[in-house]
Amino acid sequence: MLLSMGKTKKEQKLKELHKNLLERWQAMVHKFTVEFPESIWKAIQDKKGAGSIKDFLVRLIEKEFELRKNKVLILAGGEGARLKPLTETIPKAMIPVGYRPLLEYNLELIAKSGITDIVLLIGKLGNRIMKHFGQKWNGLDISYVSESTNLDTAGAIYNARNLVSDTFIVMNSDILTDI
Repeated sequence: MLLSMGKTKKEQKLKELHKNLLERWQAMVHKFTVEFPESIWKAIQDKKGAGSIKDFLVRLIEKEFELRKNKVLILAGGEGARLKPLTETIPKAMIPVGYRPLLEYNLELIAKSGITDIVLLIGKLGNRIMKHFGQKWNGLDISYVSESTNLDTAGAIYNARNLVSDTFIVMNSDILTDI
């Protein structure tokens, strides 16, 4: 069948087949065999409650991943004294790098990690950051904590204390990284 088609039709058909196979593979349930020491196996049987051991283990794994949904606090309130006169009208986090604000690169990196809850700690010209990103940006939920007086790192984090209740990550907005 593929031999009698034109080259572009063949390529299109192959791409379609590849896409269908990929979608089916991604929808599959994956199986994995685990060997447990006897003591752990007995503990699992005792704790599983109603339901199968498989269901119990799936719940445990889901709970573990749920706990890892950290929040990221991003320090974006610096005055950018060393970057003046640029930072007289643009927050340091919004300085363009490759035609995009520096902060966008960090938010994209966070989104790739699977974290979706962001708190931007803003200061001078923070309204420019809020206007650019809003409350939702590329699948991220963004909250803001604004300080009228620069309280440095510890003060900014302290001001966000009501928005975090568990483990959280703190990062600077003015870095370029791939980790």
